[in-house]
Parts: sequence; C-alpha cells; structure tokens
Amino acid sequence: GLAAACQFAYYPADQGEAAFRDELGLAAKLISVGNTQAYLATNDDHVLVAFRGSESPTSIDGLKDWLLTNAGNLLIHPQGELATEFAAAGVDAKFHQGFVSAITA
Repeated sequence: GLAAACQFAYYPADQGEAAFRDELGLAAKLISVGNTQAYLATNDDHVLVAFRGSESPTSIDGLKDWLLTNAGNLLIHPQGELATEFAAAGVDAKFHQGFVSAITA
C-alpha cells in the first residue's frame, strides 16, 4: 500500500486520484505549493500524505531536478520548532533539506 502511494504521488491529478481510490480505497487530492507536491488521501480509518520527491532524470526537467536541486540539498537535522516536535516524539533522524524546507514553509 505505502509503496503504491509513493508511486501514485507522481501521477497527474486525475490519474492519481483514480489510483488512490481504485487501488487503496482512499479519496485523494493533489496539493501543489511552489515546488512541493503531495497527495492527501483519506478514508474513514486512515490519513496518508504522499510527497513527490525528485523527478526522474529521464527528461530535461527531471535532469535539472537531479543536478540542481539534489546537488544542493544534503541530509540535515531539522532546526527550530520542527526539531523540538521531533525530539518530543523520539525522532532523531536526518531529512532531505528540500523536504524540511517544504514542511516548515
């Protein structure tokens, strides 16, 4: 299920919503803010957020994403309020800088 959701995160809105519904039984909506896209998918028992990562380097846009975005984004420990929340939850992990920037914006 979760591996499928990761794959569906890259689908266009109409295909992604159908895939989440038909394959996972979840109502989904693509949310896009700036350079961050994620599907919010729910049913009566679950809430799932599937973020898109880097685009595949099989196109010019995907290659730019890999070379420019990923080259400048290292794994980091979150700072500030997010670090406090993670520490309270017992999470001590590094995250991709782009992901941390997206969820703290």
